[in-house]
Amino acid sequence: MRLRDAFSFCLRFWSLLLLVGIGPRLAAQTDHNAHLWLRGSIELQTSERWMIRHETYIRRSEWGKTWQQLVSRSAIQFRSPRSMLWSVGYAFHNRYPYGMYTPRYTHIEHQLMLMHLFAPRLFERVQPQLRTRFEYRWLERQRRVLGTQDSAPQIERYFWQFARIRFQLGLIYSLDEGRNWRLELFLEHFYNLDRPLYRQFIVQNRLTTGLTHRLAPSVTLSAWLLHQWINPTTPKDEQNHTLFLAVNWRIKAFRRPPPPPDAHGAEF
Repeated sequence: MRLRDAFSFCLRFWSLLLLVGIGPRLAAQTDHNAHLWLRGSIELQTSERWMIRHETYIRRSEWGKTWQQLVSRSAIQFRSPRSMLWSVGYAFHNRYPYGMYTPRYTHIEHQLMLMHLFAPRLFERVQPQLRTRFEYRWLERQRRVLGTQDSAPQIERYFWQFARIRFQLGLIYSLDEGRNWRLELFLEHFYNLDRPLYRQFIVQNRLTTGLTHRLAPSVTLSAWLLHQWINPTTPKDEQNHTLFLAVNWRIKAFRRPPPPPDAHGAEF
C-alpha cells in the first residue's frame, strides 16, 4: 500500500512539474502550429440517467496570442446501466484565420452530433474508454461570382455540407483510492465521409495525455497536452500541439443521489 501511494505521489508531482515548467516557455514562443485551448462545461443532471451538458471553448493560436476558434456545444445525454453514455447535440463554431488549413477569412460552422461512449471499469483503478462520434457539418465557404459589364465580381458565401466520424480510445488510471487524481491518455482518429475511405486512411488524429483533479464533489479541473497530426495538402503544417485546460461543474437537479458514474464525462 505504501509503495503504491508513493508511486501515485511521484506521478502527480512530476506531471504538475512538467506542466508548470513548460508554461513560461510556451508563452514566450510564437508558433502558428501551437495552440492554447480553454474549456468550461456545465452538466445539469435531471435524473439518475438523464443529463444536459453545455461546453464553451476558447481556442487560441500561437500559444494564446491570436484567435483560433470560439466553440459552443450543447447536448442531451443518457447514461445506460451498462457503462454506456449516449449523446445528441448541436455545436456552433466561429473560426478565425490561422495556420495553413483554414480560409483567410472569419467563417462559421454548424454541427449536429450523435455520440456513444463505452467505459467499463475493468479493474479498481483502470478504466478504458471507446468513444464514437458522428458529426454532420455545415461549413461556411466563399466563392467569387463573376460580374457583368455593369458590375464587378462579388464574393458569395455558401455552406459546404459533409459528415465525419471520430473514433477515440482512452485509458484512465486513478492515482488514489478516492479517484480525486486521474492520469488520462486518449488517441482519436477522424474520418471524413465525403470521399472514399481508400483515398484517406487517416485524415486527422490526436494524441492527448494529462491529469484531472477533483476539486470538489461536483467540480473537476483538467490539464492535457494534445498533439495532432493532419493529412497534409502542403508540405508544411503536418502537425500541431496544444495546451488544453478545462474545468467541469456538475449540478444535480434532483434529490436522490445518482449511482457512481461508469463513464468519465470527457469532451463530447
